[in-house]
Amino acid sequence: MKIQDLMCRDVVVCQPTDSMKAAAERMWKADVGCLPVLDAEGTLMGMVTDRDLLMSAAIQGLPLDQLQVDSAMAHRVQALHPGDKVERALELMGVHQVRRLPVVDDQGVVVGLVSVNDLARRSDRDDHPRRDDLVHAIAQVCEPRPRAQACVGPQGQLAASG
Repeated sequence: MKIQDLMCRDVVVCQPTDSMKAAAERMWKADVGCLPVLDAEGTLMGMVTDRDLLMSAAIQGLPLDQLQVDSAMAHRVQALHPGDKVERALELMGVHQVRRLPVVDDQGVVVGLVSVNDLARRSDRDDHPRRDDLVHAIAQVCEPRPRAQACVGPQGQLAASG
């Protein structure tokens, strides 16, 4: 099975200069836990999760409307292509301990998003990779990360990622 067969195509996004409040409102309205962060040309440059917003605001001691997304977003992002196999998503999720991966075209433009939930919901289909692979990837995602792997934002403050 390929990523294009199960990815969400209606992806809500934000820009790095958006306020964290605006990003949180988008997540709330769309009932999603993350947003791909795009540059002015629409190219993927990061990801921000609801947890990233909360932790960054708490650490900085400021309200969400006074902070920009770029102070909380993960800058190093793994991405998939629509033609990638599901096994590639499981590998990236496990190794990088992320629950969601953006899907980009050859120009880096976001065309979808795939989550561990998308993979789990299809785990009973015959064309899904072995369930053991899914369980293994989820177990890897849930492993505690060493403190040294915490992300540091552009201004040197700690920022969450996931």
